[in-house]
Amino acid sequence: MKTRDFQRSNTLSAPAWLLCAAMTVASTTPTEASDGRIFWVGPEASCDHASIQAALADGAGSAAGDEVRVSLSYSHSGMVTIGGDLTLRGGFESCRGQVTSDRSALYAPPMDPLFVLEAGHRLELLDLRLVGDNSGPRDGGVIRMQPGRIVLVLDDVLIENGNAVRGGAIFMAGDGNRLEMNETQIAGNTAVTGGGVYCARGAELSLHSGRIEGNSATLAGGGIYVEAGCNLPDEPNRLSRVVADNHVTSDQFGYEVGVELATAGSR
Repeated sequence: MKTRDFQRSNTLSAPAWLLCAAMTVASTTPTEASDGRIFWVGPEASCDHASIQAALADGAGSAAGDEVRVSLSYSHSGMVTIGGDLTLRGGFESCRGQVTSDRSALYAPPMDPLFVLEAGHRLELLDLRLVGDNSGPRDGGVIRMQPGRIVLVLDDVLIENGNAVRGGAIFMAGDGNRLEMNETQIAGNTAVTGGGVYCARGAELSLHSGRIEGNSATLAGGGIYVEAGCNLPDEPNRLSRVVADNHVTSDQFGYEVGVELATAGSR
């Protein structure tokens, strides 16, 4: 795991007596930053909100540059619908504390994905561990992207234990859906098609770095299932570095093959 250097953007210049007085009162409003607002989530008294859902209800994602920062002590389970432009960052030792080399863990609820992304927005996820329930929603075991323009950026994220009919970890099947992956691992997810990612109908995958590995599908696309219309602009050698060691098992046809990238009608 890499060590992350993070410059806190909410350091204020103030007289010492004012800072001391402020430390005695827990903040109840988001911190103002030069490029947006910061909402701290966790169980500590210094946090703005006790849950991600509460931060969203308070307006996180409604203004440009909004960021939700998650304490390592935060325990999350439940589906989150993202209907605004937002950065969600984990790995903080506490609310208003320093960033660490660990990831904050978020868990999906039974039979639903962890995140549902609505059209017209951009979500950036950083320093997070996203865990599926393994109970199998139809589309997107961990992240489901609705049809329309959506940009999802994953930076130093682990997605695991997702299960679905299509897209064990991520389902994207709309014109305008775009996934950008940096230093991210998608591993240990399962589906009928697209054990790691299911991509179709004008969606676009940009896999800069990381690994899609150890995923499986019962029919096709152990790592990524590419249906007609999915765009993969990355060069083949980059795909071979990122997508590896996934597999397909098919009881119907009685064979097991190693498949990392599949197109519709093939295994």
